Amino acid sequence: MGVGGRVMGIDGTPLKFQVVTLGGTLDGKVIDIPVYSGMVSASAYGTSGFEFDLGDHPIASTHTLWIQLLDNTAKQLSDKIYFDTFAECSKNLVTVVFIKNR
Repeated sequence: MGVGGRVMGIDGTPLKFQVVTLGGTLDGKVIDIPVYSGMVSASAYGTSGFEFDLGDHPIASTHTLWIQLLDNTAKQLSDKIYFDTFAECSKNLVTVVFIKNR
């Protein structure tokens, strides 16, 4: 179970070294994980990819997790985006693409 995606510029170019933070709660556990876009471990999502591993089995949740984009100085570039997770194996990956719009 996980969350992954990429960060893109206004012109469609990949943006590396942006901070993507995953937070909230899942199955009673507090989640607070920052990663940088463009890490080698998330290359399946492209050159500006990011990925969070949330466990070895799917867990259903409703708006208890959020994801947010920050720049490399921790300035907020997006609001917190809340999302759901599902108990079905076929729905165990949440994909998010951040696209700069200004």
